[in-house]
Amino acid sequence: MREMVLLVDLENVHKVDLARIPAHARVKIFVGAQQTKLSTTLVQQAHALGTRLEWVRIDGNGSNALDFHIACHLGEGITKSPDADFIVLSKDKGFDPLISHLRSRKFKCRREERATPAAPPEKPKLDANAQAVVTLLQRNEKNKRPRKRTTLTNFLVTHFAKKLSAEQVAALIEQLISAGKIAGTDAALVYQF
Repeated sequence: MREMVLLVDLENVHKVDLARIPAHARVKIFVGAQQTKLSTTLVQQAHALGTRLEWVRIDGNGSNALDFHIACHLGEGITKSPDADFIVLSKDKGFDPLISHLRSRKFKCRREERATPAAPPEKPKLDANAQAVVTLLQRNEKNKRPRKRTTLTNFLVTHFAKKLSAEQVAALIEQLISAGKIAGTDAALVYQF
């Protein structure tokens, strides 16, 4: 799956649903110098993304200061990952000439205005073992579910009484991540059920 990078103009788009960001996407949220408040929902969703999210705070004021920062990070990202899909989330049509230029040079880049960009592809159906894992974890109280990926792996290997190998359990966990049932980082899992 191709890498995706979402560059969010938070001065321009105030409501962003990070819960809908695909599992393979990285996010950079650009916050203006005058922005002093963030919604609790955004912060919670950002926390769940772990290291896949980066905050970029603009120190100075000036006409289009935030836009220039986004353009700089976009160029830097294309240099590092030329095959990635870059999405600028902004209502500012001033990005369009730059994006048109990048597209003419065969880079995968676009601007979207919607607050829920890059809707994830249709979630894959879970096989019987993965569905059994969801059912098992749903029975546990939320605060008693494994919080780390290694703990979850060990828990499932034990639960399946060694009928599944560690590799098969790892594949199950990947299937749950792809289906959007598990998110977060290896050190801080978030269950979406």
